[in-house]
Amino acid sequence: MVNNFDDYEKDYLERMEKKKIEEDLKRNQEYAKRKREELAKKEEYVKDSLANLTVRDYFVLDAVKKDDMTITFKLGTIEQLDIFEKLYTCGLIKKLDRKLTFDERERLEKFKDSPDYKQHEARLKRMMDDELSQRLEKYCRNCNIESENDTFEVSELGNEYLDKKREQIKNEWTELETLYDKKEKVEFREKLEERKNNLILYITMGFTNGAMMGIMMSKMDMNHEMYMQGIQQMYSQGYTYGVNDTGDFSGGDSGGFMDGGFQPGF
Repeated sequence: MVNNFDDYEKDYLERMEKKKIEEDLKRNQEYAKRKREELAKKEEYVKDSLANLTVRDYFVLDAVKKDDMTITFKLGTIEQLDIFEKLYTCGLIKKLDRKLTFDERERLEKFKDSPDYKQHEARLKRMMDDELSQRLEKYCRNCNIESENDTFEVSELGNEYLDKKREQIKNEWTELETLYDKKEKVEFREKLEERKNNLILYITMGFTNGAMMGIMMSKMDMNHEMYMQGIQQMYSQGYTYGVNDTGDFSGGDSGGFMDGGFQPGF
């Protein structure tokens, strides 16, 4: 009887151990399958995102390159989180792998002491809700943000994409200038219409300004007010520092960008 019980217990323990091993193996296989699916999904997302970067994506990437902290005031909060997360996931920006220098920290603190930033910060505190709180947590998790002082910089890949885009914008603008100089009105209008989405990049990347654009379009018999209105709408969404009555973009009052923007990790 004792031997039978001992054999039964031994057999039971062996069966339990085998079952545990099989369950662990199954869990590991399911986990590995999930990871492969997540990796494939991420690779597809990165491939699609890199092939379809928007004007806003390039605007933010260029701002990071220039260390333009006023990006805080130029984009809506959720939109800024989405774009930064996209750029980080695609490897176009990365966390700075060194501590900020004293000059950099001093510049950052001066920026935080500015009236615009304090106003922006107070507005965010008033507007904070569960939706934004959860989105910020997701953003910090996905971008590996551990501190408000974590800082981004453009990666080698990001610089490559910026250089290619800047060269494209430069070539487009040179072609438009050539058509303008030759007074080729029809072709100038056609090209400008094709590239109207890039108008803001012609300006922010330094190839022209709003006043010059207005003069050129006027001389080409175009409704420049319509195009400038489009740029003004983009300005109101936070693309540039300011636009005066003549349509000239300049470093004016940043109060127009107090639209609830956010600057996590930037």
